[in-house]
Amino acid sequence: MYEKLVVAIDRSARAPRVLMAAKSFAAASGAQVRIVHVLESSAGIVGSFEVDAEARARQLVEGAMADMEAAGVPAEGAVLTVMAGRAAAEILAQAEEVGASLIVIGTRQHSDLARLVSGSVSQQVIHRSTCPVLVVP
Repeated sequence: MYEKLVVAIDRSARAPRVLMAAKSFAAASGAQVRIVHVLESSAGIVGSFEVDAEARARQLVEGAMADMEAAGVPAEGAVLTVMAGRAAAEILAQAEEVGASLIVIGTRQHSDLARLVSGSVSQQVIHRSTCPVLVVP
């Protein structure tokens, strides 16, 4: 059914639910998982904040990988830094790179105005993906 999953996580309270859903799908279908955390950076902003953010992101991804492996799900991870507004494009690029048969992603509760102005990452992934997308609320 699903052979390769790309699981996009962030540091939100919804991330554990995204991982739980992905783990269930992967375990049931024998899928391999790539866990992706995308850091968005603004041009010219470099410093300890970005270093700390990357370290926290790596811890998040490594913990998620260990959780998957403990459940018998083969997993790899990636922390990627892109320019602000490019997270969806990077998630889609990761899905294409591994030949994903499913993308699992969470959604944030943005205001209607924020959603109208910039759209959400999950909305962008849904509209541009060539494979099914599971959005976990």
